[in-house]
Amino acid sequence: MFKKSFFNIFFVLLLILASYSELKAEINFDFGLPLFRQREIIFEKTKSADYNLHLLKKYILEHKDNVIAQFHAITRWFTLIKLSDTPKHAALISEGDKYFSLEGKEKPTNEEILRCIFYSGIMLSNEKEEDPDCKKEQAFEELLLDHEDELKENADYWIAKGILFQVLKNRSNNYFGPMKPEEDLKIALTLIPRTSQYYYVMGQCFRFLGNSDSSLFLAIASYEKASSLDPRNPKLQNSLISIYMGLHEEYQSKNKPEPFWLEEAVYKKIIEIAPNNPYALNNLGYLYAEYGVNTKMAMDLCQKAVSYNPENAGFQDSLGWAAFKNKKYDLAEQALLKSISLKNNVYESRYHLATLYYTTGDYEKAAEQYEYSINLKPESAEALNNLAYLYTELKINNEKALSMAKIANQIEANNASYLDTLGWAYYRNGDLDNAMIYLQKANSLVSGQGEILLHIGRVYLDKNEFDNALTFVKEAFKTSPGLNDPDDTLYLTIRLKAYHEAMANYHGLLGKRADKNKVLNILMNISRLYQEEGLYEKSIEITKICSELNAGVKTLEEPLLDSYKLAHKEKAKEIDNSSDEEIKSEPTKNDLNESVNKNEIQPIPETDTKEINRKDLLPLDVDCPFAISFCSGFFKNLQNYLPNIKELTKCNVTIMLDRFFFPNRTAIVRISSNSVSGKDLKDGIAAAYAKISSQAITEESVIDLFALGKCYCKVLDKAVYISFKEITDEEVASLSKILPFRENYFIELYYDNQKFHDRFSKYMRPFVRNPFKPFERIEASYQIEKGGIVEYITGTTGKKESDDFMKKMAARLFRFKVKKNKKGLITTIKLQSEGEYIYITTEYENFFAWLNQKINSATRKLNIYLPIFKNLIPEFK
Repeated sequence: MFKKSFFNIFFVLLLILASYSELKAEINFDFGLPLFRQREIIFEKTKSADYNLHLLKKYILEHKDNVIAQFHAITRWFTLIKLSDTPKHAALISEGDKYFSLEGKEKPTNEEILRCIFYSGIMLSNEKEEDPDCKKEQAFEELLLDHEDELKENADYWIAKGILFQVLKNRSNNYFGPMKPEEDLKIALTLIPRTSQYYYVMGQCFRFLGNSDSSLFLAIASYEKASSLDPRNPKLQNSLISIYMGLHEEYQSKNKPEPFWLEEAVYKKIIEIAPNNPYALNNLGYLYAEYGVNTKMAMDLCQKAVSYNPENAGFQDSLGWAAFKNKKYDLAEQALLKSISLKNNVYESRYHLATLYYTTGDYEKAAEQYEYSINLKPESAEALNNLAYLYTELKINNEKALSMAKIANQIEANNASYLDTLGWAYYRNGDLDNAMIYLQKANSLVSGQGEILLHIGRVYLDKNEFDNALTFVKEAFKTSPGLNDPDDTLYLTIRLKAYHEAMANYHGLLGKRADKNKVLNILMNISRLYQEEGLYEKSIEITKICSELNAGVKTLEEPLLDSYKLAHKEKAKEIDNSSDEEIKSEPTKNDLNESVNKNEIQPIPETDTKEINRKDLLPLDVDCPFAISFCSGFFKNLQNYLPNIKELTKCNVTIMLDRFFFPNRTAIVRISSNSVSGKDLKDGIAAAYAKISSQAITEESVIDLFALGKCYCKVLDKAVYISFKEITDEEVASLSKILPFRENYFIELYYDNQKFHDRFSKYMRPFVRNPFKPFERIEASYQIEKGGIVEYITGTTGKKESDDFMKKMAARLFRFKVKKNKKGLITTIKLQSEGEYIYITTEYENFFAWLNQKINSATRKLNIYLPIFKNLIPEFK
């Protein structure tokens, strides 16, 4: 967003804040007691632990009914502990443990329980000793659970939980990692007394959680409520300005887009203190105009700013933009031209003026100003996109429009509006396939947008897919009744659909027996329709077909348009090919037996078995129930969407699960390669996490993966094993036999049913089913070959199976083949057995084409029915 002279505001704030004393920043948590005329506790660092405990007891007694003040005292107690020497440090902990303990208290008060919880939680967060069994965490959790029923309606309890869970999440054993402190604080927000102090504390709590959008939004909302309840408290108001400005500066320094509600809070707070500050008035007005909210107020604010300084180019630009959002186009043009006359080479004024001219239909001036904007700011995605779209609408500079649309999408990916422009630019350049790809992607990001739906319908229309075209065009006008359609797509679709159906029903059915003059009459109607709509190139194409038909170059023995086929030719083709078809309908029992006897499921040649389905893929001496490997081929395909994973294209990443219910505790991950050493693999992982973690690698066998915690690793020649548990050499030797490195494979998986059942108690085992029955052990790999997916399976039932068993399996595979072929997925299946091992190869020949068709179909249905669903169910909106 365009920023307006922020340093002027900052200077004014410094002058305002200079008259107030600076607030102390608390080390752990600032409850802001001085803001509400409450005394903070002051300990004496040089005095004994007994003396400071006396001060603590006295302060808590004086603030008997103020739990917030008591929490403040506890945080200051821990500050004193941190600043003390070792003997005094131990004495303070000892005194604190005795004072805050609940032992010996038969009926402790709620305040005593809350003090104990808060003290125990902070003590645990400062605990440095390793606790792999999590006994201390469990003890603290029991303390909470023991008192939750009696405290569940107490806001201070939920405040304490929110603060404590936030600091305890950083414990190395990650015991409290799954906790959601924000949810606890939301509960507190519904229970707190409706006082300015409590809302301020809630703001501090939400801010304490970090800089996520949701927590910051709740923090600002709480601060604003505190401000509204105590508007005459200057210390509170200036403290809030300081907080807002700190957040504002943090976003600015990191070059992050600032949330609307934060910017609004900053400028509103400045205006509260300095109502006539023109920069704050201008910035708030521009903010409202940019977001299209409070547009009337936006213009009033900007006009007031201009009245203070009419020669400020930025103020005039803001007024022009606000007037544009209020549809006062004459005033908008006047203000924007004034801004440009005061300061010529400013991107925002030029861009705003271009947008104004585009909206009012002065396209030549709009293009001129967009070009000027792009010269001033070549990386402006919005200007590039808008000018590209303008060119596509005017049907001029099509190649230039496509180039600019591509650049806009490179600068800002996954913007539905920019994707729509890119798809439409491809359409104008005659590339219907790419047009459909980008328009469908735009529609998936922002479904139900009329303009995008209309463009998709138009592409389908040019592909002569009239049913799809009509579906999307109708939906476009349902969702956007006022949609501008200069090409009159709905009328064109209805008429063309009728003419093409006439050709299909007449020439398609009669073929060469059709009357040529009647065929020509239908074609000429299509040509005239194109002429009426200004589509002269398409009219010429149809006229050329008519000329060739008259001249004998084309005959009625072939379809004249690609929207239909000749019925008698299709029938003949069906008869000719019937003997070659593998599947006609669901086979009867006799058909099935015959097909099995004729080896419809083809055996695998011996060379394939040796090359792919090796017996050593199913090792017996491995204690692992399940493993899945994402191979280099997987990452090479994924790289098309995630370019930053380039290094993984040399690797296989294998996840080996020991216990399915505790995967994070028992899983071992192996990263292997045939070209990268194990040490380099480990160093690469460590380096990647070092960018976000302040923790150093202190041991050769340990990596501290920041939020994930401590991970153990074993480095081999060309592999590294990583787990949250320690890994033995015996485990590495065993697991190295599972799914070894495969070059260019896609995905592999391994399953051992006996090992899987062994993980359950003997009482549970009868209820646990084998998902790969009849196989007891199985290895499956998937490869991309010849535009499809090939599945290679090696399995064993644990014994050599009979011929009857193999015939039944072949019958099952044949039914699978029939079922898939009926759904449009063409398969070729080969089956062979050798000893106790069974080998199955399944080629899904058109897998990706079939998958794209399914995705497109699902997308179309979703786009059609979702808006209807929204209209039927108001709550869904």
